[in-house]
Amino acid sequence: MVEMLVAVAVGLLVMVGLHQMFVSTVTTQTTTSSQMEVDRRVQVAMDEITSLLRQAAPSTLLLKPAVLDNYDAQHPDRIHFAGAPSPNLEPGPDVRYWVSTGQLRRNIGASGYTGGSVLATGVTDLRFTFYNAAGTQTTAAVETVRVAATLTIRDGRNWSIVQSSVKLRNT
Repeated sequence: MVEMLVAVAVGLLVMVGLHQMFVSTVTTQTTTSSQMEVDRRVQVAMDEITSLLRQAAPSTLLLKPAVLDNYDAQHPDRIHFAGAPSPNLEPGPDVRYWVSTGQLRRNIGASGYTGGSVLATGVTDLRFTFYNAAGTQTTAAVETVRVAATLTIRDGRNWSIVQSSVKLRNT
């Protein structure tokens, strides 16, 4: 009888240990999946913005396929591309990106920073910094040769920060 109780107790301890290991593994996988989803969302959004930045030129060079037209110190979380290139590389509609109530939004063709489609949620920061040839920050369109962008997304306990620095072409 005593042997039977000891065997049941040892078996119970093994089962509790296996259960804890299973719960821990499921929790870790859920956390990892959530972080991967946050990372994916931030990377997709940043890829789209940097793609337009790579094609952009300062707003004084109006003959370029995309014109970067954003030097608003009051709103460093906004960027506007006037005449962003269409698939056939002809100047297309204006494209604007901004953050509103934690959502990264994109507006194609319409003026202003309202409406638009949601590219990512949980955005805590979107920042654009403009640099001149000497590497110092500038607000003058004619001086801008490089734009740095930072996008931060938080989803619960998961954070993702992506930074990109793009040299404007033909500057």
